[in-house]
Amino acid sequence: MDKYNKEKKDKMEEAQEQVEGTQTDIYSNTEYTKDDSNVAVPTEEAVEEAKEWVDDMNRR
Repeated sequence: MDKYNKEKKDKMEEAQEQVEGTQTDIYSNTEYTKDDSNVAVPTEEAVEEAKEWVDDMNRR
């Protein structure tokens, strides 16, 4: 594996570790679940936190 691919793999693994925590899970804080589709609707705060996390990850 060349240096570029190793760095890319390391970065992906780091991101995956961060994703596995519930603190980055948009659905860990749900406002309610829709009866007809059983889809969890996140709170506004959860959406904002998720957007901040995505923005931070994209800046790296």
